Amino acid sequence: REKLKRSADLYAEIYAEEHFILTVIVSLSLIDLLSIYDLEATIKWPNDIYIQNKKIAGILIENSLMKDQISNTILGIGLNVNQIDFPDWIPNPTSIQQHNKNIPGIKTIALKLTEVLDYYFDMYLDLNKTWEGSSPLHARQSTKCWMEVSDSEKFH
Repeated sequence: REKLKRSADLYAEIYAEEHFILTVIVSLSLIDLLSIYDLEATIKWPNDIYIQNKKIAGILIENSLMKDQISNTILGIGLNVNQIDFPDWIPNPTSIQQHNKNIPGIKTIALKLTEVLDYYFDMYLDLNKTWEGSSPLHARQSTKCWMEVSDSEKFH
């Protein structure tokens, strides 16, 4: 069973009262990612992604605050990719594999997720520039993304 982790450094100023933008960006990224594999998903706010009333993904965002700004964020995305059988105690689960048998490997999906997340972060930053800094996410100095699979192999 492969475990998928994604870690990214995003250098930005995000005010605490605007923390929900992170959830919006991640949710829209997952919806777009799933549409690439011909899956129509919906968002159950604030942190779940569903296909046909079954949960395919969950989002967990933990923020640390310093004064009125977020100083650090841990972003967790759980996406069911290849699992077909689920324990009985999990209510309404599903996976990409259950809806589309012609999917690429988990590494390809993870790299595509990174691309889609970067797209939405970039879009938000571009809008912020258009609004001349009136938005909470002010500047990204650099982005570093990588993915780890259970064998600790890293992809850049």
